[in-house]
Amino acid sequence: MKLRVGRMMSKEFYWADHYDYEDVHRGPFTTSYAWIESIRQLVKIDCSNLDAGGEPIYANDARKIIKRLANKLKVLFHVSGPTESSVVTNCDLSTRNILVKDNELAGVVGWENCVALPRWAACEVPEFLQGRTRHEEPDEKDYDERDHEEYDSHVMEWIRTKARGVFLGEMAGLAPEWIATYQHGMTILRKDFMRAARMCHDREKQGAINSWLDDFETFQHNRYEQHPQGRDTSLEELGYTIRSLRDHLYDPDNLSTGVGPQLT
Repeated sequence: MKLRVGRMMSKEFYWADHYDYEDVHRGPFTTSYAWIESIRQLVKIDCSNLDAGGEPIYANDARKIIKRLANKLKVLFHVSGPTESSVVTNCDLSTRNILVKDNELAGVVGWENCVALPRWAACEVPEFLQGRTRHEEPDEKDYDERDHEEYDSHVMEWIRTKARGVFLGEMAGLAPEWIATYQHGMTILRKDFMRAARMCHDREKQGAINSWLDDFETFQHNRYEQHPQGRDTSLEELGYTIRSLRDHLYDPDNLSTGVGPQLT
């Protein structure tokens, strides 16, 4: 059977009412820029729906973020150029789609979310390993009886953190080029940009996104002042230096910077 790349079927193109949104290009895309432009169009329509639903404040805040992101789009992505290489990826490798029997892997379902992504986006840990980092094993004695759900949640964070470290360690041995892309400063920035574009209409995420954009713009301004002739050379360093949006969103207590994605 001959395969071909067609319309994008990642979640943002069909969840909620997105499938019914007209005048939004759904692929195939030849560049990351074109893909992200379509996602921005979806979010703009979401903002209009927030207005209609009686939530203009959050819609206006989202529009301000979209405008700030627009200034970063051409900095992080090439507007035009040759077709980017892509990798076939299952974007829905969550625990609900992994079947286990007698402690053995029995199957993986959910392949309807299989898409061709640019390499920087495809080099990512599976969804079931993503989440908040917790390096120390929780002690049940430190939790009140009423906090049992919180304890269970923290245990899962700890287990997921250890499993993520094992996964990245294996990938470092099997595919060092994958790890190099995953840890690259531009990859970090591009993924953070995607998070911001997808979440900017979420009132609970807007504060973290604005904080990340503040860090981004402050770093850019300082480097431009120091190196006015070499504005593009500092972008990779920027990805390693400022706190990632992922940390702003999911690890607000992690104040470390300048480390990028780690293998542990």
